[in-house]
Amino acid sequence: MTGKQAGTSGAGLKAIVAELATTLDQVVAHLQLDIDRILRNIADGVLDGRRLLICGNGGSAADAQHLAGELVSSFRIGLARPAIDALALTVNSSVITAYVNDFDPRDMLARQVEAHGRAGDFLLCISTSGRSPNVVRAAEAGVRGGLTVVGLTGHGGGVLGNLTQDCIAVPSHDTQIIQTVHLVIEHYLCEMVERTFEARSVEQ
Repeated sequence: MTGKQAGTSGAGLKAIVAELATTLDQVVAHLQLDIDRILRNIADGVLDGRRLLICGNGGSAADAQHLAGELVSSFRIGLARPAIDALALTVNSSVITAYVNDFDPRDMLARQVEAHGRAGDFLLCISTSGRSPNVVRAAEAGVRGGLTVVGLTGHGGGVLGNLTQDCIAVPSHDTQIIQTVHLVIEHYLCEMVERTFEARSVEQ
């Protein structure tokens, strides 16, 4: 896979599922407390009106759009809750093509962070390697702008692991495993937002 990390590509389904299960077990055993803390902070913040910007490339760009859709709409069908201000930075083709035509393409996400992010907002940077130049530059723009920048990466965290305030680094080198676990974590964020909303509603 060009530009992808090698791993279970070409392996049978049973081997892929086994590696995925092992990785998920490791995430629960070693990262759950950090994941709960990070996602709870985001859930509380977005329910208080702070914006969540999300970015990534390829499959991670699709994740960004997917997550924004679940938060703006609703994760659980029929749940009446306020819309969450979540924005995927990879979906506005006019902004993206205008910028990359005239300027350094590696800054096209950072430019949108500058446009849409405000101090106190959140920026979720998704990169399986943690090294994607445009995602790294978006994170740098977020740090400069006073956003809470969270990385969602693979093993070791890459550059994002050292740059972001918090980083969830999935313990795998295999892109497809990392991306699948990312989706589980992203759905867990949606679940946490809606659980928090319901808990607040009971308290009122």
